[in-house]
Amino acid sequence: MKIYKIAMAMKQESDMPPDWDMSESVSNNSISIEITDKIGDYQGNIFAERIKGNTWVVLDVNAQHGFGPMLYDKVMRYVTDKSGHLMSNQEAKDRGVYDSGQTSDEAQSVWDQYRFNRNDVEETEHGFRFRPEKSMRQEKQQNSREQENNFLRSLGLEGAKQYFMNKHPHLNENNVLSKLRSLGLT
Repeated sequence: MKIYKIAMAMKQESDMPPDWDMSESVSNNSISIEITDKIGDYQGNIFAERIKGNTWVVLDVNAQHGFGPMLYDKVMRYVTDKSGHLMSNQEAKDRGVYDSGQTSDEAQSVWDQYRFNRNDVEETEHGFRFRPEKSMRQEKQQNSREQENNFLRSLGLEGAKQYFMNKHPHLNENNVLSKLRSLGLT
């Protein structure tokens, strides 16, 4: 019998019950975010600390099912805005920049999401951070140009010339041929 692990979508602040509250406590060297319900019982918390330069480590996290990744994202946003990087305490220990720590399987799955599935997050030698919007925009523009260029190449010279002339009627034939030459079609 196979056992399948089903991933639950990350919850957002809008998913919190209306009687829950989220509060942040920050200093130059630490951040703590807590989620409490209307009677003050903890429903989630995360604590991270600056350990070396701009490297921050998550030291503690507990959350109701699905809210942990949201807490990690909030801490990462704070750290990124301070030009920092965030890592797990286990990773910090493995890299020799922190002396203790262990990361649970649940927490490791959040780090794995950052590492393998999140286009808005980059991993550097110092940990993880949100990618700058500018580089994300540039990457999308580059991908879009590459897709159009591949499409034009697939049409061949005459088909690409006709397509480009129809799409850009304000360009003269010499400009179109120059563009196609840059794609290696002439």
